[in-house]
Amino acid sequence: GGTQKPRLPEVYSLALSPDGTRIAVGIDDGSLVMMEAAAQGEWRQRWKEKRHARDLKSLAFSPDGAVVASAADDALCLLWPAEGGEPSEVAQPAFRWHNFVTPAPKRRGKPLPKTAA
Repeated sequence: GGTQKPRLPEVYSLALSPDGTRIAVGIDDGSLVMMEAAAQGEWRQRWKEKRHARDLKSLAFSPDGAVVASAADDALCLLWPAEGGEPSEVAQPAFRWHNFVTPAPKRRGKPLPKTAA
């Protein structure tokens, strides 16, 4: 048999920081990866942590970019320091968190609205 290619992680969510210098990436294994703008349009990994047990489905930065909220299928919502470090847990409500932090738009094949130039 041939050699198998390593399994690549699946991205379930993305959030761009308010200043555009960081991207938070939610991975299917529950990891949060913080990417940072580098020279010449490149991005580099700043840190990666895994605290969720399941798919990390939703991410959002605070308006000042200092905190990232993450929500996953494990019913946890965590608040992360954007610089890295230990997250704090938000009290678990009695409902499911799927796409709660930043709901995905339901376009259903409709064209995106045109924006003024």
